[in-house]
Amino acid sequence: MKQERFPSRFARLTASEFDMQQKRAREQIYSKLEEHRSEDVILSAEDFGNLSEDELDSFVKSIQHHEIHTYCYIRDPIGYAPSAFQQRVKAGVLRDWNIGALVPQYSKLRKFLTLKHCELLRYDKSSLKNGCVVQDFCGRIGVDIHPNEIKYENESISFLAISLLYCRNKARAHEGFRTNNPLLPTLKTLKGPKVSFSPRLIKEMLQRRQNEISQMQNFLGRPWQPERTLKRPNVRGESDLLEPPADARNWLACRVASYDGSPDYRAVGKAMDELENIVIERSKSRKSGILTKDHSHRGNSNSGP
Repeated sequence: MKQERFPSRFARLTASEFDMQQKRAREQIYSKLEEHRSEDVILSAEDFGNLSEDELDSFVKSIQHHEIHTYCYIRDPIGYAPSAFQQRVKAGVLRDWNIGALVPQYSKLRKFLTLKHCELLRYDKSSLKNGCVVQDFCGRIGVDIHPNEIKYENESISFLAISLLYCRNKARAHEGFRTNNPLLPTLKTLKGPKVSFSPRLIKEMLQRRQNEISQMQNFLGRPWQPERTLKRPNVRGESDLLEPPADARNWLACRVASYDGSPDYRAVGKAMDELENIVIERSKSRKSGILTKDHSHRGNSNSGP
């Protein structure tokens, strides 16, 4: 199955550059749909949920002359919030404390319900095929897929790692969109509990869209089965993120010689920038070493008898 990726809002772009990139991406998608109109085409992206209602309405109207089958997996809002928070921090787009952005906007799904074939499905591992959303989706559209073929991306990292990234995002909030992707493989080595919100924070978030949440719960036909959260939540507010725990700061100090372990988010952000430069330079060195080795090997082969 041929795959094509389109630009996301998580690239290193200013707001105006992103708007232009998004427009070009939409045009590419429309062009591909017309080019392959006699074939089956799969559009899959979490970023659909980040479109505004007007953007989503425009997109649905632009594709509704095709035969469209839509599958929307609806996640429990309590499980959705920390996942959405982590993804936005990792991507570099969450730089201010805005918990309203972490509550799913179920009302947007009305746009998809205008399509002829649309299914709203509960994102509940107990009801998914083999507990896997990829296998479940493929089974619904008649695609055979082996578990070994599934590539897992955007895997979660620890609260300690997230706190370091949040400081970095906050420290460079005046800049345009900048991804944290180069740092993610290194940050996976910083082990610890995952992000978990306090009950008070969760209650505050849910109250912001209580009507939408209740309507979706009624539509799905049974109460939410909240995903299990940690008994000792590590995020009660922004202050828990702007002063990373000592374990996180010590980990960073071991990798960046100029960082003295300061809890100030600006100092942490600067050290994280330096860590990214170190990671990038090491990656370049490894690639250069591989190229040098290859060229040396070729030279030896040519000089032989």
